[in-house]
Amino acid sequence: MSNSTSTTARFAGNPFQTRDDFASSARFLLDSLAPFTSKGGARVKLGSTGTHYDEVAAQLEGFSRPLWALVPLIKGGLADQLQGQGAQRWVQGLINGTDPDSPEYWGTCQDRDQRMVEMCAIGFALAYCPETFYHPLEQRQKDNINAWLGSLNSREMPDTNWRWFRVSANLGLRTVGAPEYSASRLDADLEFMESFCLERGWSADGPKKPRSVVAGADGTRTAFRGEDVTVVPDGHMQCDYYSTGFALQLVPLVYAKLAEDSDPQRAKVFGQRAQQFASDMVPYFDPEGRAIPFGRSMTYRFAQAGFWAAAAFAGIELPASLNWGIVKGLLLRHLRWWSAQPIFNEGGILSIGYAYSNNQFLTEDYNSPGSPYWACLSYLPLALPADHAFWTATEEPLPIASLPKQVSLPHIGHTLLRASKGRLHHTFLLSAGQSPHYPMRAGSSKYAKDAYSSAFGYSVPTGIWGLQQLGADSTLAVCLDPQSDQWTVKRQSFDVEAGHASGRMKSSWRVTNGVRCTTFLYPPSALGGSGESGAEGRHRFWYLRVHKLELVPSDSAGRGYEGTMLLNDAAYALHANEAEGEQRLLPLVSSTDAIRAECRYEAEGAALASSKAGVVGILDLSDQLPASSSSAASGAEDQQQKRRQERRQGECVRGDASSNICTPRSLFPSLRAEISLQRESEGKGEGEGEGEGEGRVRWLASAIFAVPTPAHSARALDVEQWWHEWADQPALPDDVLELVARG
Repeated sequence: MSNSTSTTARFAGNPFQTRDDFASSARFLLDSLAPFTSKGGARVKLGSTGTHYDEVAAQLEGFSRPLWALVPLIKGGLADQLQGQGAQRWVQGLINGTDPDSPEYWGTCQDRDQRMVEMCAIGFALAYCPETFYHPLEQRQKDNINAWLGSLNSREMPDTNWRWFRVSANLGLRTVGAPEYSASRLDADLEFMESFCLERGWSADGPKKPRSVVAGADGTRTAFRGEDVTVVPDGHMQCDYYSTGFALQLVPLVYAKLAEDSDPQRAKVFGQRAQQFASDMVPYFDPEGRAIPFGRSMTYRFAQAGFWAAAAFAGIELPASLNWGIVKGLLLRHLRWWSAQPIFNEGGILSIGYAYSNNQFLTEDYNSPGSPYWACLSYLPLALPADHAFWTATEEPLPIASLPKQVSLPHIGHTLLRASKGRLHHTFLLSAGQSPHYPMRAGSSKYAKDAYSSAFGYSVPTGIWGLQQLGADSTLAVCLDPQSDQWTVKRQSFDVEAGHASGRMKSSWRVTNGVRCTTFLYPPSALGGSGESGAEGRHRFWYLRVHKLELVPSDSAGRGYEGTMLLNDAAYALHANEAEGEQRLLPLVSSTDAIRAECRYEAEGAALASSKAGVVGILDLSDQLPASSSSAASGAEDQQQKRRQERRQGECVRGDASSNICTPRSLFPSLRAEISLQRESEGKGEGEGEGEGEGRVRWLASAIFAVPTPAHSARALDVEQWWHEWADQPALPDDVLELVARG
């Protein structure tokens, strides 16, 4: 469904410039829920897709999550224009949902129950707006609310961001004086959440593992501060939008606002962390409002900007690099971008998906039709009066000239990059070491790719057969049985390093028993030679990937893998079809002279595609690699000659329909190769076979190129706008040559 229809015009046609504009879009989201709400107001049924939890809890989501918008509307004096019963619909729903005798009762809370998550917004409503949701009620109704909300204090809760949701529930219970309030639970949860804290105000979505300082120990990632390399212990690392606006910054800032008098010390600490964190959050947003999609729960959409909303709500002291005009711009531009995307179903209901509606391949098994309304937390600033500094400030653009073009966050395994030239911008990140802490759907796609972009989005698997179904953009895919067409990609990494002086990031993963792949990522600042590069230099729209595939001792009984494998090294995915006319698949051209604004190009050693989304390409630089030091002289010459003769074949691989979260029709430029790794190799030069020659080890180098189209443009870039950058292809930096030479 298009956002241009009259049904969605209050959001899709909204300029998002003023407080009234912002409030109008929030009221639209709430008003649209009325036809889907039960008679008693407690359940909101928005669809029929399933979740791992029960249907009643799913319909509770549809009730509770819009409270993140309703409560600020009420506190800001902006709720009177809600249609129908307005806020009273939710008051009545709270009464019926917590009444065990009501047919709309939400049910008792069990251990690890989804109801615990939804209690967060209800606790917020009681804590911040008791004059609407609690004080006018009869005593029996109050008792029911107290009992239902307080029940989570006696239930087992996972050691994740959920612990913050119990903090919110207890904050609500404390505010209304409920006997079910547990001060011990509140304090214990607040203390436990300290174990999630990392550096610079960040929090991981789980307790922080102890950091080793044992140089060279196998299986550890050591913090070598003297070498300016950060390496943390192996295991799961998950720092995503839950670490920012979804939960781990959001709820502490809500707490800081509401508990400023009762718990001033913690409120101060949470504000200070947010101030420190704010500068790191800026590079996740591009100048046109798009955020870099990374991690799970991307169906929460504009909750990506929840940190900016919470920062304004809590009134934190901003770092010197920001002011309220810049923060206001970050939030409003983000909403403007979303207003241009087809994200609504019939009736103005937010759909499951990301940049288009109804993408079930993207979803988590906890995403119900009501889940997308977690995005409502971005409406927190509506609680602020019209004369607050956030609303009176003049919206400012991102100060591109003064912002750093490269921000290294080694403690979470990200390097944030911003490339700009005239009207062209690309905001992206390189990632090493993150992985999901449980077997989530499409976890490899959401955390373990090598790069993520604000413009192109990531792809997810739709099946298990072939690269098309794997969603194998921005990663190296390996097929161990060329006859099977079944591929594997990185999921969990070890031996991760970040923060190197060159900008290099490193991670390794187990391809199969006895085969390891180590990938080195290099940002634009490492390319092109001293003084010529960087994010503002010649190769600003490029980054580099170097892979080392090697046979290692078997990790179980038996010899371990050896033989022939297929490799596919891919760039970003982008829109695959022409913008006008019959909108066919981009035409294939066979020479660089034939490249035009909309086409795909495949050649030996290169692949490129250009469409209305922008241009993406990949280039094989493996022929520039030196021989490793462990190879004999004659073997070294053979290695280099072999690399020159075996340049990988470029191919634009079509993704399965709806595999990419930003466009339902996608392709990704790739380099394809077939290699053989042997544990014993007869007839090879000295040093090969049992040493680190080409028999046991294979190095590959790829340069990835990307220039997005401006966000609100519907036509492809002219070739002249990007051809010079593509033609000026980078050389391998000295750091790579030294790495390979050392073996």
